[in-house]
Amino acid sequence: MMDKTIYIFRHGQTDWNLAGKMQGHRDIPLNKTGIKEASQLKEKIDLILKDLLTYEIHSSDLSRALETAKASFPETQIKMNQGLREIDVGDLEEKSRDSVSFSFQNPDPSYRFPGGESIGEHRQRVYSTIEEILKTDKEVIFISTHGGSMARFLEQTINYQPKKIKNCELVHIERIDQEYYFKGYLS
Repeated sequence: MMDKTIYIFRHGQTDWNLAGKMQGHRDIPLNKTGIKEASQLKEKIDLILKDLLTYEIHSSDLSRALETAKASFPETQIKMNQGLREIDVGDLEEKSRDSVSFSFQNPDPSYRFPGGESIGEHRQRVYSTIEEILKTDKEVIFISTHGGSMARFLEQTINYQPKKIKNCELVHIERIDQEYYFKGYLS
């Protein structure tokens, strides 16, 4: 596979983000703030696009990520992929994040959400999905996804600098000789 440039970003704010609720596979749309954040993200992406001839955009099929992708790339075909979804939090869907005894910043890969996925399963799903996406002949790929999905992928990059991933956070990654290198936060 050829070397690739990847720009991965998290969706804009939803009402559940604002309320601090666990949000996995439930399809929660952007709220007004999320729509504004996606518009601001488009401005950052437009600066990258001005120097590009070709690229692809891929998105989780959940509306919050897809709406963010459509706002950022209004005239580009977006390829949807369920493999980019947030972790399946199972029985904890809609519960308060504060009520969950789980380390979001340093998760145990064996931890399984009751009735949902384990961190390790989620990490493998997202990684495998991105590997499949990168089989394209395009050298630059944009990916619209979720905070947990971004974190699970970024944890596998060289030089990753962990932090809480904000709504519409944009991250630059380079894949060189089959290795992924964290290049930085762009927002």
